Amino acid sequence: MGQVFYKMIGKVYYNQDSDTVLLSYVGFLGHRVDVDVPRRSISFTSEKSGTIYTPLHLSESKSPHILKLPEKYYHLCNVELARKVFGQSYGRQ
Repeated sequence: MGQVFYKMIGKVYYNQDSDTVLLSYVGFLGHRVDVDVPRRSISFTSEKSGTIYTPLHLSESKSPHILKLPEKYYHLCNVELARKVFGQSYGRQ
């Protein structure tokens, strides 16, 4: 079960002043890991998406990460900001 949630994004914080995104995800040992990156460095990978997530590539972090962005079983508090950060196609219609 641990590998299912490994690198799964749990919370997203957007700072409009600096145009940066703080992504919180589950690390290898189950601990919360925070990565602060510029919004423009977030892109979707060309990898085949999983059944419940889409692979997300962070190009300008200290070490390049590929994280899992949920496609199912999530709740958006602010749909407009989620689409600003991840693109217009993200979020349920």
